[in-house]
Parts: sequence; C-alpha cells; structure tokens
Amino acid sequence: MTISLKQKMLVLLVTAMSVSTTANAATLSNPYQPQTTLEYVAYLQGVLDALQAQTAAQGATTKISSRVETLPAELEYEVELRSTFTIGSLSSVYAWFEYGEGALTKATAKTRISRSTAEDEYVRTISNLRENTVYKYRAVYESAAGKKYYGAIQTFTTNTGTGGVSTGGNSSGSTVSTSKGSLTVDKTSYKYSDSISLTWTVPSARTSATNWVGLFESGSSNREYQNWRYLVDDTRGTISFSPPAEGVYEFRLFFNNSYDDEVTSKKITIRK
Repeated sequence: MTISLKQKMLVLLVTAMSVSTTANAATLSNPYQPQTTLEYVAYLQGVLDALQAQTAAQGATTKISSRVETLPAELEYEVELRSTFTIGSLSSVYAWFEYGEGALTKATAKTRISRSTAEDEYVRTISNLRENTVYKYRAVYESAAGKKYYGAIQTFTTNTGTGGVSTGGNSSGSTVSTSKGSLTVDKTSYKYSDSISLTWTVPSARTSATNWVGLFESGSSNREYQNWRYLVDDTRGTISFSPPAEGVYEFRLFFNNSYDDEVTSKKITIRK
C-alpha cells in the first residue's frame, strides 16, 4: 500500500505526540484538547487541510499573467487588457485592472469571478487613450475577505500611424519582434480594396538579398504561400501586398531562401 506524504506527516506527528499525551496537550494553544490518538489524527488532519488551503490561496499571487491586445484599426487608442488567475481554494474573487500614464491612477470596474469561470481569461477594454503615450497597468484580484493579489506592473505604448500598441518587444499590437527580426502590419483588418503595408527588420549580421517574406493563410505550411517578396540587403524596409481571398492570414520572415520561418506576424483578416 502506498502512503501519501500527508499520511506520513500524520504518522510522524501522531507518533511524536503519543510519547507524552499529557505534556503535549498542555502545550496546545487551541482550546480544544484531543485526548486520544484518533482524536489527534482528526485534529491534525484539519490543521493540515487548513494550511494547504492557505498555501494555495497565497500561491495564487505568483500565477497572475496579463497581456495587451489591440482592437481593430478603426478603434485606435483603445486596447484590451487580458489576464488569467489561479483561484486556489477561494470560491470567488473580484477582478479589475489598474492603469495610468505615470502612476496607476485609473481602474476598470470590478467584476466578480466565480470558481467555475476562474480559469477563463478576464478581459477589459480601456479607451480614450492618448497617442504616443506609455501606459502602465496591472491586474488586481480580491478575495471576499478583502485580501488583494497583484499582478506585475507592465507597460504598453500607443503609436501614431500603426493602429496599435507596442509592449517593448513582446508579441503584441501590430508588431511581433524577436531577436531574429520583427514584422509590423499597419492594421489587422483589411478590405479587398486595401493595400497591406508590412514593415520588417532583421539584425545587421543577418542582412541578405535572399531574405524573404511570404503571406500565408493561417495554419498553412511554409511552402503554401499566397504571395512573397525578397527583402533588400538592409536591416529595415517596408513592402506592400495586395489582399488575397477573404480569410485570416499572416506574414512569415525567412533567411537565405530557406523555408524555416524566423518571425511570424500578427494575424490579419481580409474581408469584403
């Protein structure tokens, strides 16, 4: 029979306490004084359960994650803040975002999240943002007892002319950036009559006239491109593409005529 860690702890505690029931009972601060070994087992089981529940709730503070998503270009300078939270032993929590330019002076409305929806992403839209401005934000969760759990303070920047936001190199807004380069689409929703403008960058050590960018339907293989362009032998440039058929697409960056993609852009939607 396999003995769990909790059972081993109980056996050790009960063994130690049974050496001198009277002496140990006298040291307990709890008004309830177990009198037999079985009562000690039940008592210690309750203590361990309470400690585990407390640890689960406290550990939730390290499991808050947040990110920013841009809204379509026509809603420029509005962003969606998204966060997830591990609720632990709590039955429900209240959630909101704090944000602001220099300090976290503003907040979204509080929303109650129950255990059944705790693993879902919490999403709130903030608007009336100023262009070319750095904003700070963080997610906040509060238990019914008033204990608050704070996510890390993060930033995003509203950018003129891009229809989106940037977050210091993370994959967010209309730009995806890695150590191997970046791809920026001017917006994420296009009509057939639009022209798609794509700005690219590559490290100086990887410049080549055989680097290329392809336009792919989302989910397709690296050889199933809709259109493609060679890049100039430089670290940066902008190229234009005509929209293909209606659907969801993405750009992928390749080095030296290979089919190994290095950077994949934000998904774009083509509509009639």
